[in-house]
Amino acid sequence: MLSDLHMHSFNSDGTATYSELINRAKKLALDTIALTDHDTFHGVNDFLKACKTNNLKAISGIELSTFKEREIHILGYNIDPNSQAPIIGELKNLKIARTHRIELMLEKLRGFKIFITLEEIKKTFNTHSVSRSHIASLMAQKGYVKSKQQAFDLYLSYNKPAFVDFYHFDPYEAIDIIRQSSGIPVLAHPGRLNLDKIDFENLIKKAVNAGLMGIESYYPAHSGR
Repeated sequence: MLSDLHMHSFNSDGTATYSELINRAKKLALDTIALTDHDTFHGVNDFLKACKTNNLKAISGIELSTFKEREIHILGYNIDPNSQAPIIGELKNLKIARTHRIELMLEKLRGFKIFITLEEIKKTFNTHSVSRSHIASLMAQKGYVKSKQQAFDLYLSYNKPAFVDFYHFDPYEAIDIIRQSSGIPVLAHPGRLNLDKIDFENLIKKAVNAGLMGIESYYPAHSGR
């Protein structure tokens, strides 16, 4: 059974429409797909309907941005976006925090004569979840940097001059709130955490005790080992 349970659309830091995601999945002969946009369920209902119309199995998903000495992402599956589950209230807090973070970054960039506004990002990308990725793309489009990666390397990555810490939503709290919302919590792209073996094992032990039910194994940035 082939599946892709970590997909992003234009609602987050992706660019693809639901139709484009579905068409890619069909070309790859995937059996199941999941939309896991960052910190938002916006569009999940439309995505699930589009998949049903195209006879493709789909799962409701989300990717929560958390922080515990480093940024850690937790995937949540099988949560009803129309429910009054605990996670829905937390998403409102995350949206406010995410927007505030971006505004602070844009303010820092203005000190380097880089002029981008939040409204410009939303209009350009038609997104419901603004991110550093959107800033980087727009910086490249407007010629402030040569590439999206250069924007991160010079300004937006950790310890760079325009970086701002994320809202400190604890990953273990995220796991718990996903479980309280009848969802399945999974650690996203562990290979990107850059932890040594002991620290990684400690993280997993604490996460499992908090209710973690899975670890993402295949990811483009993973080495395959």
